[in-house]
Amino acid sequence: LVIAGHNHFYQHVLVNGVHHLTIGSAGANLKTPTGGPNLIKSVESYNYAIVDVTPTALRLVAYSEKGQVLEVIDLK
Repeated sequence: LVIAGHNHFYQHVLVNGVHHLTIGSAGANLKTPTGGPNLIKSVESYNYAIVDVTPTALRLVAYSEKGQVLEVIDLK
């Protein structure tokens, strides 16, 4: 799992079994995300995520600025 910021949109890409997430978009104008062959989800929206981690699992819930669930990711 790779979590990054800087770009101002939400995006989830899966490359070689590794989830790459762009999360957190406060402070600047939104950018229009581009697609690609490994794209799972892409949303032009201010966003944030809450991550719950246990010794055997990870659950990430990404939300829009209005509280709408953008995506739920469960990794075990």
